[in-house]
Amino acid sequence: MTSPLLLKSRLRHTWTAFFARHGNFTPVQAAAIPPILDGENVLVISATASGKTEAAVAPLLERHCLGPNAPDEAQLRVLYVCPTRALVRDLYER
Repeated sequence: MTSPLLLKSRLRHTWTAFFARHGNFTPVQAAAIPPILDGENVLVISATASGKTEAAVAPLLERHCLGPNAPDEAQLRVLYVCPTRALVRDLYER
């Protein structure tokens, strides 16, 4: 298990938008974020409202759009399909 401080340091661009209001990572987030940041394939299954979306979107944005290895030119890097309009609104607001 990765320490919360190490996870926070690896999510320097997305920590505030996705996790600061909660103060800590849920178990599903702590388990899913490191392998996603490392580029591994991950299947995240957990209860409703357990933080699955944050566990997937924050490291994807960090890795492909905001991090040091992100390309400079504008191009599609991440496509995340939201299952509900409420989730779309929530992600858009962040």
